[in-house]
Parts: sequence; C-alpha cells; structure tokens
Amino acid sequence: MTLYKISRLAVLVFAALVATVTVAVAFSSSLAFGTPNEAFLIYDLAPGTDSVAVTPIAHRGVLVMGQQNAPGTNSVGQVTMQNTGTFLEWVGLESFSGAATTTTTAGASVGPGAHVVFLDFQHLVDIQVSSAQAFRVHNGAATERFGSVTVIW
Repeated sequence: MTLYKISRLAVLVFAALVATVTVAVAFSSSLAFGTPNEAFLIYDLAPGTDSVAVTPIAHRGVLVMGQQNAPGTNSVGQVTMQNTGTFLEWVGLESFSGAATTTTTAGASVGPGAHVVFLDFQHLVDIQVSSAQAFRVHNGAATERFGSVTVIW
C-alpha cells in the first residue's frame, strides 16, 4: 500500500468513527417534548371565603401562577409546587406589596390554612393549603376579590 492509500483509509476510518459516536450520543440523549397540560381557575370570592380545592398532579413539579384583578389590589404571585402524595411542598415569589425587595415563599405542609403565596398587593388574598394534597384561594380582605389561578404541568 502506498502512503496515499494508507492516509485515505485512515481518514475514512476516522470519519466512520465520528459518525458512529455522533449517532450514539444523539440516541442516548434524546429529549421528548410533550404538550403542557393546564388547569385554569377563575375565582370571585366574598370576604372570608375560599375557592374550590385544586389537587395538583401527584409526584410532579407544577407551576402555580395566580393573579388578583380587583382595582387597587391587583398583583401576581407564583410557586413551583409538588404534591408528594402525603403533603404539598412549594417554593416561589410572593406578590409585590411596595417593598423594595422581592419576597420569596417556601414551605411544606399538610395543615389546612397554611399560607403558600399571596396574590394581591395588600397581602390579604392568598393560596393556602386546603388538604394534604390540595390548595385553595382564600380571601382575607373585607371586600370582594377576583382573579385567576393557572396550574401548568
């Protein structure tokens, strides 16, 4: 074999090796995109009342975003939440209330009424634990409050 043929053979073998490794990596690290699921709750609450309970899908992180639309108290809050099957746990951002810094929220609870995240400027409307596996919106204000909550998983 001549030097030309040996170098050409080496290039072809190297190209085949690169192609094999590329295909192997592509198959072992594939990513599947699914269509996100969404639940949407519209609330219109009299003073001191609660919305219906919402049970997030178990053993999966879900994004819970809420907004308060009542004039003068409108704001937003969000948490990433997990229903472990025995309790709820979460971490997120409280609604803006005029403070110079952003307030975070985090916790885990099985007790009804435990605070999760505020949805309004005055920090009177919040998402609370409803049961070990569900949450609700609570209106602690002296007047009617309305808005929505979106859950995405």
